[in-house]
Amino acid sequence: MNKLKIYQLCFGANGIILNVLFSLPALAQIVPDGFLDNNSEVSRQDRISTITGGTQAGTNLFHSFEQFSVPTGDTARFNNTALIC
Repeated sequence: MNKLKIYQLCFGANGIILNVLFSLPALAQIVPDGFLDNNSEVSRQDRISTITGGTQAGTNLFHSFEQFSVPTGDTARFNNTALIC
């Protein structure tokens, strides 16, 4: 087998693999960064990411994230206590 055929086989297979990888649906990337005293927690069910926890100061609630990306059609829901305005 000559070099041209080998290159065609290698690059053809890589192209197929890359197409499959990039055509997969994106997953939400909501990652707390551990910066606050009380860190946020993220749970995911279907296409909804529910965010709980966080650090409360009076009637304010603070969250800190290393990454926060929600794909189109998905939902990020902050589940706060009744004390948060």
